[in-house]
Amino acid sequence: MASFILFSLLALGLSVTTHGKRFMSPSQPLIEVDLGHLDGLQDRSLRLHPRDVDVFPNTGADSITLEELGLNALPLPGAGQLQEPPLLPGGMGGSLEFPPGLSNSNDEEPDSPASSARRKYVFMHHDWVDGLLWWTDTYQYTPDAWLSDFERMESCGIDAVALNVGGDQWQFDQQLNFAYEAAAKTSVRVFISFDFTAFPCDVAQTIRYINNFQDHPAQFRYAGKPMISSYSGTCLGVDGWKEVRSKTGGYLMPFTYEQDYQDLRKDMTWGFLDSWYCWGCAWPQGNYSKNTADDHYYMDILGKRYATTISGWIYTHYDYKNFYLRGEDWLLATRWEQLFDLRDQLTFVEMITWNDFGESDYFGPLTAGLQPEGTTWATNFPHDAWLDMSQYYIEAFKTGSWPIVTENEVYFWCRPHPAAANALNDRLTKPTGWDWASDALWAIVFCTARCDVELWMGSRHQMYPGLPTGVSKIKMDLGSDDEGFIGVRMYLSITTPSFEVERIQVAEHSTQGSFEYSQFPEMYNYNVYVGKAMASGLS
Repeated sequence: MASFILFSLLALGLSVTTHGKRFMSPSQPLIEVDLGHLDGLQDRSLRLHPRDVDVFPNTGADSITLEELGLNALPLPGAGQLQEPPLLPGGMGGSLEFPPGLSNSNDEEPDSPASSARRKYVFMHHDWVDGLLWWTDTYQYTPDAWLSDFERMESCGIDAVALNVGGDQWQFDQQLNFAYEAAAKTSVRVFISFDFTAFPCDVAQTIRYINNFQDHPAQFRYAGKPMISSYSGTCLGVDGWKEVRSKTGGYLMPFTYEQDYQDLRKDMTWGFLDSWYCWGCAWPQGNYSKNTADDHYYMDILGKRYATTISGWIYTHYDYKNFYLRGEDWLLATRWEQLFDLRDQLTFVEMITWNDFGESDYFGPLTAGLQPEGTTWATNFPHDAWLDMSQYYIEAFKTGSWPIVTENEVYFWCRPHPAAANALNDRLTKPTGWDWASDALWAIVFCTARCDVELWMGSRHQMYPGLPTGVSKIKMDLGSDDEGFIGVRMYLSITTPSFEVERIQVAEHSTQGSFEYSQFPEMYNYNVYVGKAMASGLS
């Protein structure tokens, strides 16, 4: 059906943009439709909103159907043929090249082979409330702060943001409105993710929140339906979730974890869910490198309804939760590579999180909200360089091709002390999982040409010569004598006009004054400092 609608829109004089490819109508366009927001076109009664079109007709209405656009004047599939094929870019007639996700057949269900090339989406989880500790975090969030967040995400290719919502009334009255209004000023869309560990397990209230925002221009929609997500939520029960869908028309993608996962199969009790995402699949759950065994387990159950997550780190050090999950082996980059390999089975990937400083799994700047009371391990430990690094991988995941490296950069991260060190002044013990950590300075290198990289800590330097064009993973193992700040340099070899080979420095970074590795920490901290070396020097 999507391919027929593409033909129809072109024949009506509408230009169509889908998955970054523009198909120009032979006549002056009346309206430009972005099919990237209309993956689920099924019939002429589907209503288009201003967010779905570049130029919305001045009808006074807040939405318009395909039928009202004039598609009823065109033949139905099988009822006739267009007299002439639409013009392709450049003004040449001929067969239409169908972009990814469109074919000559009807739209497919998520489990069907024909849908494997559908558009991919990358979400960011904005953890703006997490129980009582977080109320000070976003109550002070201003519209400008929301806009700054969304603009930063937009620059890296984030499609939509899951707004983690608890049960406090001010979130509904103020912050959700701020978030939706700010997102509407960008290309980033938003949707509510109910945190049922804090949000009341109330079907009617859940429905009220969704319906209050679902027609907002900034609402993320898939298959024409408002996205509905959650953390937890089995408390609503099967009947509760079905009522939520029937009274909102929503697309259900919760993370529920208290049921038998086999019941997520299509012919089982929870099989009615449109999608289900795995929160914990972002990290290894034991003393091993992250692999895709958990992804494949859930894909066997859900097929292409399965959605998953990615994160760079996780560590927390409260008296009520004190743990570390293994972040070794370039976790973030390795996980992106895994998701690229799985992309034919995936539609949605969610990055965890923008600002959960309490669990050290944040991509946003340290200014993205206040830290929960009692948090000491995130202060002066930036992670936003990981967001910059992810832009490369996001493009690869969404397009199916690895981009050409155009900037010389080195991304690096390191914990502040050895895993086995004993803190001098910490009332809590080491976190569980501390002995899964290995002492190393980790780095990802982006080279526009063959390059050399130098890493050092304190007075010890280590060279990595002859790294190939593209992306490389390197690390510097740390020992009992290593202390001090981190330094990174990158060199390229160029041929001069006199045909001499000269090595020039193209990137540099030093953490002097901002971060040092110590053998004798005051308090335990298994978080990481993340930095970036680039051509402009210190960053």
